[in-house]
Amino acid sequence: MISIKQYLPRSLLGRSLLIIVTPLVLLQIISTIIFFESHWDKVSLRLARSVAGDTASLIELLRQSSSADEKSRYIELWSSYKFITASLKKNEILSNTPSKGSGLTEDVLTKALQDIIRHPFRIDSETLKRHVIVQVQLSNSVLQLIVSRKRLFSSTTYVLDGWHIFNSIRRCNNLYA
Repeated sequence: MISIKQYLPRSLLGRSLLIIVTPLVLLQIISTIIFFESHWDKVSLRLARSVAGDTASLIELLRQSSSADEKSRYIELWSSYKFITASLKKNEILSNTPSKGSGLTEDVLTKALQDIIRHPFRIDSETLKRHVIVQVQLSNSVLQLIVSRKRLFSSTTYVLDGWHIFNSIRRCNNLYA
């Protein structure tokens, strides 16, 4: 029978370090997981809602416009301010194929689009490396948006994660110095 005692330190210094370091490491891990989960969910949802709201605004502008020329001007003007490439494919129907790609970004964007636009849509996050393609079925056309992944993803979490790790190592070095 294997005993845990053979893996524990035998000296008083080793045991005291284990008593001090283990709770610090566990606390750091638990707080990081809780914080990052909450931060990641909130930031991702806000970014996705921003894109969904922008999409809804363009759909409403297109619905209110009367001519094709007016729709083109709205799309051009809207795209210049939103940094999203938009195009309208007239007399097309959205294919029934499922969305390409899966992951946190796509799931959150799907939820935001379902909550805000209430039109059939399709998300393709695999075709373009740095962009996500969103296609929305309108009454007689398909609206295609090419959204930069930077609008849907926050890199601050990785910066904060690196800061946490660096700070933990620095604290351990100060503890033993």
